[in-house]
Amino acid sequence: MVSGGGRVAVGLVGIAVAAIGVGLVVYGVLKKFEKHLKTSQMTARMRLLSVRLGVAGYAAKGTAYAIAGVLFLVAAIQYDPDKARGLDATLNVLSQQSYGPWLLAVTALGIAAYGLFSIVQSRYRKV
Repeated sequence: MVSGGGRVAVGLVGIAVAAIGVGLVVYGVLKKFEKHLKTSQMTARMRLLSVRLGVAGYAAKGTAYAIAGVLFLVAAIQYDPDKARGLDATLNVLSQQSYGPWLLAVTALGIAAYGLFSIVQSRYRKV
């Protein structure tokens, strides 16, 4: 970030990461992940579980990415390299809010849901 081009690059990375985060949330909420699953081989309960885990997981993952992207963008705008951090800084920012513990708990549950969805996906993913 010493040069002007560095700030622009960090800003562009922030925009890209935030856009990926928004895309992941949309992907999850619209349940686009279902087209990659062998739903015909699932029981009705497994289908319902996989949809719920996928929506929650992609929404949480996307939100974490979006916040990280915004932190990169803020670092570029304010010329503060210390604000350009990854997921750990994102979670730290969440923890410092007045409702931080609740946000962290919801984020943790969402990321755990994504992990469980990944296990389901490993069994039922179309290859």
